[in-house]
Amino acid sequence: MITPLFRNEESGLSMVHDISYSGLLVDLAEKIFVVATLSYLVMHSRHISGIWEGRKKTRNLIFPILLFGAFSIFGTYSGAILPNGSIVNIRDLGPMMGGLLCGPLVGVGAGVLGGVHRLLMGGENALPLCLATILAGLFAGLLHRWKKGRFIGVFRATFFAAAMEEIHIGILLLMARPFSKALDIALLAGPPLIVINALGMMVFSLIVRNIIRDRKTEEEKSLLNSELKRKNHDMEIAREIQKSFLPKEIPELEGYEMAATTRPAREVGGDFYDFFPLSNTASGFLVADVSGKGIPAALFMALSKILVRVCTSVESRPFAAIQLANEEICQYADSGMFVSLVYCILFHRERRLVYCNAGHNPGFLFRAESGEITWLRSSGPFVGLLEEIRLSDGSEILHPGDILVLYTDGVTEAHNMEGEMFGEKRLISLIREGGNLSAWEIKERILGEVETFTGDQPAFDDITLLVMKLI
Repeated sequence: MITPLFRNEESGLSMVHDISYSGLLVDLAEKIFVVATLSYLVMHSRHISGIWEGRKKTRNLIFPILLFGAFSIFGTYSGAILPNGSIVNIRDLGPMMGGLLCGPLVGVGAGVLGGVHRLLMGGENALPLCLATILAGLFAGLLHRWKKGRFIGVFRATFFAAAMEEIHIGILLLMARPFSKALDIALLAGPPLIVINALGMMVFSLIVRNIIRDRKTEEEKSLLNSELKRKNHDMEIAREIQKSFLPKEIPELEGYEMAATTRPAREVGGDFYDFFPLSNTASGFLVADVSGKGIPAALFMALSKILVRVCTSVESRPFAAIQLANEEICQYADSGMFVSLVYCILFHRERRLVYCNAGHNPGFLFRAESGEITWLRSSGPFVGLLEEIRLSDGSEILHPGDILVLYTDGVTEAHNMEGEMFGEKRLISLIREGGNLSAWEIKERILGEVETFTGDQPAFDDITLLVMKLI
């Protein structure tokens, strides 16, 4: 039976409805669902986002005050009357949510809207109920300020909501008269009042926590993207700098065709090639491969290229120039990096090629007349690995149509989807089949075949290719 005392406590509530204890759980679930829906919508409002981002000017607080105040008024109208006449509602939840999320001004503002609305509805206990709602928003806002704007967390927010409803009941006991009636209300309505507001706050807090995590994740993504863009920009600059170390153009030698290219497996690489005149009748060129990949290899590549170029200007014999370069590079090779290379001197009129291979893939000469292959094999170890090395020169006479191919292992060791390597046999077959092509066409054909062979496989290593043809 419903007594007049409890009807007067929330008089004039058209949406307040009687409910049995058996239906209380269902009603609580409905209210929590409403809390979750409204909380989700509120948290994704641009006005709330603005407050979280530090834009707490008065005009930015008006909307949250109205929003959480409306939530409080809704909580009053959505109350449920138990069979014993006790009324349970979530009027305090809106101000508490506003205060915890946005600070004292929003908490108090929403509390005033919800509390004054309840006060204007009248009833014996209107004043203490009004005061309790305002204090709920105030204390929540003070917690927000104490935490310097950081949300207090799910457990603390839930505990705070339960504590505020206990204070709500305490205010009712202190101010309502007669005391015996107030005590009856506290005993009957207090426990479900505490439970529903605590559960509602827990749901709200879980939503806030997830959104905070999402925002943090988005911020981290944004920072990572910014850092990635910066690094990409830096790598692009590094790529351009590395390109500047390569010859600007391929030299034009009467009676010879020359073509060369390098493709790093990453943004920058350790392969390089070089052309340089030695005299009116001789030119030097080389292909080299630094151990490793990426920026360390690129830095070592720059050092090696400069030192080799200097040493070739000092020593006239290829082996002597490379041995001298090894001595210089070893002084800077504390990182354990090294370089393999093939250095050639071409004597134009004599059509003679003198070369030195220091641990590099064996280049080869395709003899146009016989179709045979002459290998330019290594005569010693890598450069920069040992302080003292002994190298030797090789020499070959060139004939019209002969083709010289120098390359790095990114060509022959390129893998396809089945794990098979491109290999030297395929490379030689391409040269034999394309003997009538120009040096540039041969270079492009090799690169195209390697690309087709590897398909979608990522590049195994840097690719550098130099082709020379006697015409």
